Amino acid sequence: MEDNILSQMKIAWINEINCPDILPFASSLVPILLEKIQEKQNHISEAQTTSAQKLEVFLCEIEIERVKYIIRCYLRARLSKIEKNFLYILQNEEVSGRLSTEELQFARSYCDSIEAHMNSIVLDSLPENLRSLTEKTDQVDMVTKPNMDSHVFCKVLEDIGEYVIDEED
Repeated sequence: MEDNILSQMKIAWINEINCPDILPFASSLVPILLEKIQEKQNHISEAQTTSAQKLEVFLCEIEIERVKYIIRCYLRARLSKIEKNFLYILQNEEVSGRLSTEELQFARSYCDSIEAHMNSIVLDSLPENLRSLTEKTDQVDMVTKPNMDSHVFCKVLEDIGEYVIDEED
């Protein structure tokens, strides 16, 4: 695998885990890595392996599993955020624009499933004015949002000199 693409994928994964809001989908990385995995797997399956090449094939398979792990963890982190904040994501065009088409389809399907479940379990027995999952009043907001005031960690990659963060930022 190309180290540059893989290191960018690791950075995207770490950023996704540490950011409270969902970040734009790494559309330039995930499909490329999946394609490279497929190419490597095809190459391994087509290759005539001698006893001397078995170690090389084994190491290549380990590398493939490592890359697949990184991709799975990245996608799992995104799905976790989608499940946690699906109403917020679907109501906000700017945020829903950060999702891939598959993630957006999942968010809509998840919303429909949760709504059907809540209706059958609880909401159907409540008065009509209390049945909304998206109700917002002065005291209560039913739509969960990411905590944008949570702490995040960052790694400084280069020295830019002195920098002051304003209180309003």
